[in-house]
Amino acid sequence: MLARDRPPPRPGGLSPKQERAIVHQGLDDHYRRVLDEPIPALGSKSPRAAVKTAKGREKVVAWLKTLENHAAHREPGDPMASYDTGWMWRELGVEGLRK
Repeated sequence: MLARDRPPPRPGGLSPKQERAIVHQGLDDHYRRVLDEPIPALGSKSPRAAVKTAKGREKVVAWLKTLENHAAHREPGDPMASYDTGWMWRELGVEGLRK
């Protein structure tokens, strides 16, 4: 029972700051690629292509909000919970639609 209440050991002995930096860099790299790849939720268009139409922008905003909501439901201290997707909103030109 006590083991369930303790956080799992950190892999490789990394500090929380180091782990967060590695995870965030991996997510940056992943999403930089994904912005140019077809996504089923966007009608199999890439986010960059989808934002070119009003309907596509709506889908991109919904997709970005889904990413943020998934992160918001992570455990406190999980490096994915603190990942900021703001750069994607800006890069896709939909930051004004972020609420």
